[in-house]
Parts: sequence; C-alpha cells; structure tokens
Amino acid sequence: MATDLTEASNGLLEAALLGSDWREALSTYSDAAGAKGATLVRYQPRDVLKSRLHNEFVLSTDSLASSVADYLAGQAPPDPRIARVSPRLSDGFVTDFDQFTPDEIRRDAFYEEFLRPRDVRWHACARIDTSSRVGDLYLSLKRSAKQEHYSHAEIRAIDACLPTIRMAAAISRTILQAEQRGKNSVFDGRGEALFEFDVRGRVIDFNALAGRLIGDFLDLSRGHLSALSRDAHDHLVRAIAAPLGVPPRVACVVLGDAGSDRRLIFKTFPVVGSAHDVFGATAAMAVATVWERPGWPPDTLVASLRESFGLTNAEARVAALVGLGVSLAQSAATLRIGLGTARNYFKAAQAKIGVSRQAELAHLVGSMKV
Repeated sequence: MATDLTEASNGLLEAALLGSDWREALSTYSDAAGAKGATLVRYQPRDVLKSRLHNEFVLSTDSLASSVADYLAGQAPPDPRIARVSPRLSDGFVTDFDQFTPDEIRRDAFYEEFLRPRDVRWHACARIDTSSRVGDLYLSLKRSAKQEHYSHAEIRAIDACLPTIRMAAAISRTILQAEQRGKNSVFDGRGEALFEFDVRGRVIDFNALAGRLIGDFLDLSRGHLSALSRDAHDHLVRAIAAPLGVPPRVACVVLGDAGSDRRLIFKTFPVVGSAHDVFGATAAMAVATVWERPGWPPDTLVASLRESFGLTNAEARVAALVGLGVSLAQSAATLRIGLGTARNYFKAAQAKIGVSRQAELAHLVGSMKV
C-alpha cells in the first residue's frame, strides 16, 4: 500500500507541474488509499463584492459524482461535518471518530439518511492548502458502508504522503495566481473588463473593471451572471454557453437599449491551454467593454484624419463620428448640419480614405484613436 500511495501522490504532483486536470490522478490516489472515492473541496474567502460568487468548489472522483451532485443541489440534511471537521495544516488526516462519537453518527440524519443510502459512510479529511486569496483546500477520502472505518495504521500511511500532496496543491495555486496576475495586467492595461467561467458557466473570478459593471449592466448572484435588462438576458445566457459547448464557439452580445448613449459589448471565448488549478476551473472567459456614444468628435482624431487623408475639417468630423459608431443621422444632429450634407461629407471622406463600408472606416478609426 505504501508504494502505491507514494506513486499515486506523485501523480498528483505531476498533474500540478503540468497544469493538467486532477481528476484522473485523484481517482488513482483514492484507489491506492483504499477509499471508495475522494473529493477536493475549496472554500473561498468572501469580500463585499465577490460574496456574490459561489464560495465552494468541489472536485470528485466519478465514483462519488452522483452523491456530490445531490449534496450540492441541497438534497442533504444539515452536514455536521462543516462545523466540526476543520483540520489545520499542522494536522494529518482526521476521521469521523476523531470528531464524533459512534452514537452521534448513528443518530445523525446526514450520516443515516443521506450518506448510508448512497453507500458512503466513513471519512478521512486533511487540509492540504490555505491561502488568504483563494481559500482553504481540503482532501476527503470516503469509504463505503461495507468497508471498515480507517485504522490507525492506514491513517499513518496516508499521512506520510501529505507533504507531497500539499506541495502539489501549493504549486498548482502558485502557477494559477501567476497566470492570473498576467491576465489581469493585460486586460487592465487595455481598459477591458474580464470575467472567468467554469465548465458550468458560473463566474469564478473577475477583475476590478468587471466589478464596476455589476449593478450597471449586469447582475451577479451566487456565481451566475445575468443582464439587468430582461430582453437581453437570454442573449447573454447563450453567449456564455457558446464557448462551453461542443464544439466551443466565440460569441458576442451587446447589452443596453439600442438608442442608449452607453452600451456594453460582451464577448466570450473558450480557454485552451491555460494553466489550471486543482479544479481545472477556467473553461471560458468574457471580455467586456463599454461603448459610449461620443459627443463632439475628438480634436486629435479629427486632426489625424485630416492630415493623413487630406480631408476637410467637415469631412474629418463626420468620418470620425461615423467611425466611432455613431449613425449618420446622429452625426448630423451632433454637428448641427443637415442629413444630406452629412451624407455628402461622408461619401467624400470615404473616397479620400479609400474605404467603401462603414465597418472598414470603424476599424481604421479604432486604430487611430489616441
């Protein structure tokens, strides 16, 4: 058993170093430890804004998947282990009999009415990582009702492998946080809001710019993102689902009233080749940018168009506004000229710039903004 446990623990370390999913390695370790299955549970710390996220992540072996799904769906009686079982990093694995008397277990509804019918009975739980940012991570081994409770010798054997498992968890967390800092730096620098989603489409993290959109265009409750506008909600749900489907797709939705001066462009895409934590959590991302209808065209942009393409001031002002996404009619109203006059200026500007479509002009203007 000791050799198998050592090899299985090294498998978890290898998963961490490679940034791969822990499911297969966790199952191998569970088998080596003589368990029916295993779960990894992370409880995230909460702050004022991120309390809107779900704060519990669970990764389980396939043997426990249905029981874990029932538990997360709220089908279990109150779990007494939440309040009583909280091993420290300085501890090893703790078992049911370390926390409860046999009589307490026999009389408890969670053990008798939820676990026993699902053929889950005995636990051995250890804390394997702790972080003020991402929370505490626990590994729980679970045996069936047909198996014996963990013996002292078995606990000593699985305790001996804890340093390797804790190293794996720390490496995984460090890699993920380094990648997260890099992503946040890039998107913050570009003035873009970033949301990250797990395989269920739940928000697991977001940067500060994204946080400012919550309560404005978006609502976030228990990790689920929704649009404040009911009309846009279904479109947002489909956009989030697109990169998580088979095959994964990129999607985009625009939130806000069509006539509004301020709208949100919300683009989603799948994550491929990203470093994973133990849960392989980030499966998709969304980049959100706020579009605001400009008032008078920016002087620097007008000057750039005029000098680069030989436009007149009037032509440059119309081209700047249309290129920034303002309709020709709204551009005319902003500049206080007639629609026919604005159309003539726009056509002249297109001819001088060498573009035939508004989309081409918008792309060019976007590249010239300062």
